[in-house]
Amino acid sequence: MNNADLVRCVLKHELEGVAACTARELASAAGGWTSASRAHVSACRSAEYEWKGHTRRHFGAQAPERVPGNACANFHALCRKAHEEHMGIPVFLHLGVTDHASLTLALMGDDPAADRYLGSRRDADPDYFARVMRVRCSTFAKFLLRLLVMPQRGEFAHGHVEGMVEYFLNGRDAEGDKAALLFGKNGDDRDDRDDRDDRDDRGGWTSEFRNKTHKMAAFLYSDRVTDWDSMKFNLQITLSARKHVDAVQKMSRLLALFKATCV
Repeated sequence: MNNADLVRCVLKHELEGVAACTARELASAAGGWTSASRAHVSACRSAEYEWKGHTRRHFGAQAPERVPGNACANFHALCRKAHEEHMGIPVFLHLGVTDHASLTLALMGDDPAADRYLGSRRDADPDYFARVMRVRCSTFAKFLLRLLVMPQRGEFAHGHVEGMVEYFLNGRDAEGDKAALLFGKNGDDRDDRDDRDDRDDRGGWTSEFRNKTHKMAAFLYSDRVTDWDSMKFNLQITLSARKHVDAVQKMSRLLALFKATCV
């Protein structure tokens, strides 16, 4: 193995370990090692296969080609585009999200929960359905953008969509520790709307949070939600927290579709 092959081999290992969440951090993590020396720069620029794989892992198989014929430059161009035009979030580049309005449109795709909210009106009055869906998804978009810039205590990284989903839906701590499940002994997905007032640790919930709604309420209103009762007896806080959880669940479905293309 010559020096160039060795550098490319190490590059592949380094890039596969990159888990940065924003475009700026992703470009910094990928570019820091490759610019260590002139030999590294030259070898890494010729590592087309590795850079293309890195692009697929972080931007999806359908990522636009910004710099034809140069996979390394194309990867960094995508990072710049995501940073400058898509709030620094790779999945938003894939979805074409640049602001609240475009995130609303992205959320207005297939919605498994639509029938639960609108029932037969979906087919009987499609215009009504479209109006309600636009209002609903616009609210979800506002909530998601709010959540992505809110973390102050290390719950998840600023602008980290996947970290946000993990924190609120999968019951994990800031580092994603599988041992830190909060929503039941086996991390089972219980219905937030089922009011389990009398459940304690023996019933499945931990003492910290009863369910996703409770965790969201504590995150949004940390000065007012100090325990289960402080949320349960405040209808306004409970409804707000439930809507925020619904927004995260909607984003989770879009994220899953995006990750399916990151092969």
